[in-house]
Amino acid sequence: MKTINILLLFLIGMFKMVYSQDSLYFVFEKKIPLPENSIWEIDYLNNFYFGTKQKIEKIDYNGNTLFSQSIKSTGKISEMDVKNPFKIHLFSEEQQSITFLDNTLSVQSQINLNDFQVNYITHISSSNQVDKCWIFDQQDSQFKLLSNYKNRDISLKNLSALLSIKNVYSISEIQNHLFIADSLTGIFEFDLYGSLVQHFEIQKTNCFDIYNNNLIILHNDKISIYSLNSTDKNLKKSFDLPKKKIVKFKIQDNNIFFESENFIYVYKLIW
Repeated sequence: MKTINILLLFLIGMFKMVYSQDSLYFVFEKKIPLPENSIWEIDYLNNFYFGTKQKIEKIDYNGNTLFSQSIKSTGKISEMDVKNPFKIHLFSEEQQSITFLDNTLSVQSQINLNDFQVNYITHISSSNQVDKCWIFDQQDSQFKLLSNYKNRDISLKNLSALLSIKNVYSISEIQNHLFIADSLTGIFEFDLYGSLVQHFEIQKTNCFDIYNNNLIILHNDKISIYSLNSTDKNLKKSFDLPKKKIVKFKIQDNNIFFESENFIYVYKLIW
């Protein structure tokens, strides 16, 4: 009887969804308060980063503050890129600058994008290519690869002129491919030479992630999963989520992180 009771409690603590004979379980782990007017990211070591106009904090998975730095000189942070936690990118759309931090959040260098041949940058992404960084120039709708920051060289990748890219909300280099997310026309995948690999024509998305060679998209409090390896662009799986009003998510090491109503909710994924 004791074993049965324990099993029932375990099942009650799970949020189960079924789609076409496939199941996905969300097991609640914790919730973390999100500082007011802040943005957040998580690195591959499961460290959280919270950025506001005044400072940036690095917090481990257990909630312990590892580092905290004042960043008033960088302006309001629009985006953080922590794919490489030893070279963190802080982008300020307000100041049109990118600030580079090390793993202790100490400032290493800063570039002023007005010094380059660009107009108005709204999104950035770090690159696995040495000393390179992707930027999106909203004014001329071009994606550009900044290279060799010191010499201010620039490579142009005029991708949007060839495609129906209208309302970009995110760009990200993942697994040596550049992903461009447009809320009206879907997700575009390019190789590092600027050639289109594939286009997922999905409207009204507001966040995406790549996990286990799958494209995972958030829309209407659901996640939809598409295979990156298949030529079939049809929906692979779709699941309702255990929280509502989700504005952002990340998947890391079988954990999924949701931002909803000033909290980050952490759930363990059981596929």
